[in-house]
Amino acid sequence: KIGKAVDNISLTLKKNKIVALVGESGCGKSVTARSILQLVGYPGKIVSGKIIYRNKDILKLNPKEMCKIRGKEISMIFQDPMNS
Repeated sequence: KIGKAVDNISLTLKKNKIVALVGESGCGKSVTARSILQLVGYPGKIVSGKIIYRNKDILKLNPKEMCKIRGKEISMIFQDPMNS
């Protein structure tokens, strides 16, 4: 049986603020950020919930629409220097 990486998370962010997720190793920071950016690798997947950004559920955006947001409006600094 495959378990959940992150469950029952809720974040509310204020406009024009920079946010950092901090916590212990393995607590789900990277999976949470990758989920927001729709960069969860196989076999991972987002199975429920919604991510509201500018009054839209970005989980419903197609890849082209998400590309316009990713990096420009919502970004992640990866731990691995090769990905940074």
